[in-house]
Amino acid sequence: MNITKKILSVILSVILAVAVFGVCASAEGTANGDESMTVTVSTDKDVYAPGDEITVTVSLKTNFNMTAFRFPILFNSDVFEIPNLIGLTALNTTKVKGTLLANSLNDGSASVDGYDSSEFSVVLVQWTAGITDSTMGVLNLPNGEQSFSFKVKAKTSAAGKEGTFFIPSEYKGFYNQAIQTPTDATTVYYIDDAKFTKEFVSKTVSVVGETVDLVPNTAYESQAVIDKAQLFVYGLDTGITTSAELKQKVIVSGSGTMKVVFTEYGLGTGAKINVVVDNNIVKSYTIVIFGDVNGDAIIDTNDSSTIEVVANGIEDFGLDALVFAADLNGDGTVDPLDTASAESAANGITDIDQVNPY
Repeated sequence: MNITKKILSVILSVILAVAVFGVCASAEGTANGDESMTVTVSTDKDVYAPGDEITVTVSLKTNFNMTAFRFPILFNSDVFEIPNLIGLTALNTTKVKGTLLANSLNDGSASVDGYDSSEFSVVLVQWTAGITDSTMGVLNLPNGEQSFSFKVKAKTSAAGKEGTFFIPSEYKGFYNQAIQTPTDATTVYYIDDAKFTKEFVSKTVSVVGETVDLVPNTAYESQAVIDKAQLFVYGLDTGITTSAELKQKVIVSGSGTMKVVFTEYGLGTGAKINVVVDNNIVKSYTIVIFGDVNGDAIIDTNDSSTIEVVANGIEDFGLDALVFAADLNGDGTVDPLDTASAESAANGITDIDQVNPY
């Protein structure tokens, strides 16, 4: 499949000014037939903590006069993120003169076959040779050399994960242009993919540290249930009204903090518990009080009548948390059986067990 990705469009560019030679760009030399290129991705460390800055370096080894390159560097989006400024830096400017341009606004796009943008982020780096004193500033690096670097960050939620930086060998956008004699534009040529040996070396790193997440407050013998799949929190007391009461039930592990967002009516179903690290929300949970569908944490006739309307198909809840709170027998639907249970609880006849409602 052809997945269009939002990427950081980063350009290392010195415009290929063939006009300086006074010839057209269609001039062609002859390929050697044994051109090869090794592209190695490395990082400044092997292990990082959540929130750490990571310097990614790309090294090139070639046996020909390269006049341009384009490399998409992919990485796991659940482990790494692109900061506002990636610090793109050319590392061999003594050999290749040029102007460094970086776009750090995440407003580019590229097409990389087979890689889902929900799983991978991309930094696209490209360079074209410039001309100084009628000589093209080519890259010919038979011993291998660091060519450029940029920075990303380990996500604050990435503790315990591994991530890989890599260039997909099947990418169709590599530049295969070369020149035999840097002072003679008539020797520019295109390398046939079938005769072009390419090797790409990836780099995998680990993110270690204490995982930041919501956990039951064992100091108060809390029985709160934290559903990490649906991102629901339940097992709280009906009638809960304050953040202080909530913190006796759940707290944030690690170096994070908890920010509570109340509903219009209080701390009931639909209220949010955000896990925050360095002012960034890394997880957001929704509170569920079984039987409460108006968000006030109380089960009364307002709730039972609303559940009845939904059970009869007149309206629907729209929010998964409300459906979960109203489905009091756990059969996956809101029906008259749930209405009966809600009415019984609203009238004080029965209680709904908030930890094990069914």
